[in-house]
Amino acid sequence: MKKLSLQACLLAVLMPGGGGARAQGPVRAVVLVYRVTNSGPVEAGLVAARCVLPVSNRYQEIIDLHIDPEASEEKLDEEDQRVISVPLGKIPPGETRAVRVLARVRLKEVTVPLTAKNLDVEPLSAQRKQAYLRDEPLLKLDDVRAIAQEAIGDKTRDLEKARALYDYMTGHCRYNIDNVVDAADVVLAGKPASCSELAYTYVALCRSVGIPARPVSAFVNREGTSPSVDWRTHRWAEFFAEEVGWVPVDPTNRLNNPSEDFFGRQEGKYLAVVDDGVVPAGGPGLGWCAFTAYAERIAVQLRLRRSAAWRTSTNRPKETEFFTQACEALRGADAVARRQAVEQWHRERSPLRVAFFLEALFDADAEVRKTAADAIGRSNDASVILALMKQVETEPDADVRTALLDAARQLFNTSDDERKAKCVCELAKSRTDEALELLDGIWDDEARAVRKAAAQMLYKFGDKPAVHETYRQLVRDEDEFIRILAALRWARVGSHEALERLIEHLGSTNSWDREKALAELEKRTQDSFGFNTRLGPTTRTNRDAIQKFRDWLDEHPQAK
Repeated sequence: MKKLSLQACLLAVLMPGGGGARAQGPVRAVVLVYRVTNSGPVEAGLVAARCVLPVSNRYQEIIDLHIDPEASEEKLDEEDQRVISVPLGKIPPGETRAVRVLARVRLKEVTVPLTAKNLDVEPLSAQRKQAYLRDEPLLKLDDVRAIAQEAIGDKTRDLEKARALYDYMTGHCRYNIDNVVDAADVVLAGKPASCSELAYTYVALCRSVGIPARPVSAFVNREGTSPSVDWRTHRWAEFFAEEVGWVPVDPTNRLNNPSEDFFGRQEGKYLAVVDDGVVPAGGPGLGWCAFTAYAERIAVQLRLRRSAAWRTSTNRPKETEFFTQACEALRGADAVARRQAVEQWHRERSPLRVAFFLEALFDADAEVRKTAADAIGRSNDASVILALMKQVETEPDADVRTALLDAARQLFNTSDDERKAKCVCELAKSRTDEALELLDGIWDDEARAVRKAAAQMLYKFGDKPAVHETYRQLVRDEDEFIRILAALRWARVGSHEALERLIEHLGSTNSWDREKALAELEKRTQDSFGFNTRLGPTTRTNRDAIQKFRDWLDEHPQAK
């Protein structure tokens, strides 16, 4: 194949086996998609995709893979992962081409024993070690080294240092997605960070004190044995210790689940690839090249996206047959035939059909996209709502946007309370104005699960009038847990009223309410005013502390 110029790169990456790992549950059928969209005004000619495929390792067992279109080249990278090159041909402006992979996998829960030496560990070669100690623009090792050294103190073993860095990060960093990529020093200064930013910040801390480290990227099975669509993926880090080998470390999961530890362990819900430490000529830093697009013309603007649709595998021959036929249908030149294929998929009710409805949303023909949106609305699959709302943002055709919103509304207006609660969560993750409009009046929903989901997730829309009004209603909910949860999440948005409500919760008879309210108030006031969560709210000590919180709030009318 003709050598092409590197045009764009999407972060993604994985690893060899090792460490305690056990299979998790049944075999899953996963449709992995690597999309290349020409977002520029000129045709992209001779486009090719380079994809690093997941292989069997400590995180997963790969049973089989089917790839469409056919790869023109395949090789192994430094971590023995399969790297394929797939020609995608010419891509007109605004159109999308994709590499699709049907993977049958069994996921593993990973626990690395950290208390005994692993005699099977192969030491890193000098070249490999240097690759995993390299500085990159997003790492800024010189800028984070002082923080790392202070965090590790007088510790001498790499395992102890790595643990200290993990504890420092999970005690000082915050998780959130703002679609801005910040360097490690900014994250350590307190800027909320995505899982990717948290992963490479941990990599930066480790490398700055001489501990080899690398990022890991994964598709996520978000619903166990239930159908699931992963539109965002996940990322964590690994460091290398000579006595135990590569150790997984997930700062994001710890921040989101403070009661659980993710140092030396990872849950069994990820299909992962690992950074092999090699930076291709002209490529991005950190070797994050599990999905790269090449184009003949350097001026072409390519946008890369990945997604995965998960289903429990029930009939491998039929799944493979449907995958092959559906991929062929979407590559067909006749738009009418493609639209008829989408309609046929809905009638056949194949378990993989929803994955290909989503693929049809990227079709060049607006009628095909409308047909796919209509089919999704009738699918009863709440896991696709996030994908629908993200498509609304980029869809150029007004009629198709209407069809997408209608599909989301149809899925949301379900009588199944648990499914509707899931829809609330997925809508909030999209962070779009259209999703927020769908949730108008959610505080009046009869189902506790739905109101709880709203209280828990609405803050993701940010500082908007509709968000404040929703929380204003939810902090008056009949359910005490929803009231405190709403106040806590409202405070994240930035609200003086939320702080008033949290002070009220210091007077709760529930110790959990008092602990959570105090923790949030201390972040704003930098003082506990002597409040003791182990004592009842009516003790003199705590009554005095509550009054001091109220006085502080009166003295700081702009506090949020």
